[in-house]
Amino acid sequence: MTGSAPTADDRDTLIVGLLVDEASHALADEVAQGLPEELGQRFPDVRWAAQVQVVAPAEPTATTNELLRTVRRQLLDKGWGVGIGFTELPLHAGRRPVTAYASATEGVGLVSVPALGALGRTRRLKQTVQHLVEGLIGESSDQDDGEREHAGRQLRVGQRLRELAAPVRTANASDDGTLRFVGAVLRGNLRLLVGMVRANEPSTVIMRLSGALIGAFASGVAALISSTTWLVADGLGWERLLTLLALSIVVICVALVVAHGLWERAPLPQARERVVLFNLATVATLALSVIVAYGLLFVIYTLGAAFFVPSSVIAGVIHHPVGIREYLELAWLTSSVSLVGGALGSLIESDEAVRDAAYRTHADERIETEGATNEQG
Repeated sequence: MTGSAPTADDRDTLIVGLLVDEASHALADEVAQGLPEELGQRFPDVRWAAQVQVVAPAEPTATTNELLRTVRRQLLDKGWGVGIGFTELPLHAGRRPVTAYASATEGVGLVSVPALGALGRTRRLKQTVQHLVEGLIGESSDQDDGEREHAGRQLRVGQRLRELAAPVRTANASDDGTLRFVGAVLRGNLRLLVGMVRANEPSTVIMRLSGALIGAFASGVAALISSTTWLVADGLGWERLLTLLALSIVVICVALVVAHGLWERAPLPQARERVVLFNLATVATLALSVIVAYGLLFVIYTLGAAFFVPSSVIAGVIHHPVGIREYLELAWLTSSVSLVGGALGSLIESDEAVRDAAYRTHADERIETEGATNEQG
């Protein structure tokens, strides 16, 4: 690795947790034996360790999100840097069977052991776990680009690994005030937070919540043709409209978080920083997605008001000429009201649908490609 890597004496330890049931216990032990050495050769910035945790088998009806949440809970309870679960259940992306899933936001991965086949299973599982670790820390260490790009990637990977491995001092986690602690986490992990939010794809979160979107649109249509809305929009002014927008964003975000249990709590003081970062990513993802939804609704209502609500009719209610400003104010207020309706609509969504929208999980395409190549060979 280029640059000055920490010496063996002052490196923090990053633990890879392997969560398995009894059927995969022996296989996981084989993987765990050589995993620290193999990861240490690729990523020498931290010391690596592997822990195997045996749990009861998952229910046959368990979904991918439920399995990942189980791994996530163990990650927080045990203080792991990353967590990977082995399951005997098949995994699917839509209707397509896949070998592995990774959730960069949650720092956990999932492997379907039967999908690896019967021959060379231990070797394939080791490769799969290494690929998942690479995905969960953000980047591969392979030198596929130029020397400059490779050096930059190595520096980013090293910093990310040290962030994951560095222990949170118990004094900071338990004694510091909440706002002070959250501020420190935000400053120290801003780049990581941005990457977590990007992985969640906030521009498409609301689109995946049909109940919230339908509720928002229905509320807006009713408000758009109401003479009361015309009067209120005309009298509020831009300062109050901005305040109303901020309140409506808070309302729908709180409704989604509280109603569907999206807020994580730290089981241990040492896990508090990870949980704070995870909650910040969740809130930022939801807030950005709501802002995107607001922008779409604002455009729709502006055009709808201009085409279907004659200015003369509005002028007869508010008693002065109607121009572009009045139409924009009407669309602004209607969009804010719509978001509150969307908050109510979000309550009818299933917990699974909301979690799937807010916490994006992705099939590891590289593992799938390599697996197909191995089978053809």
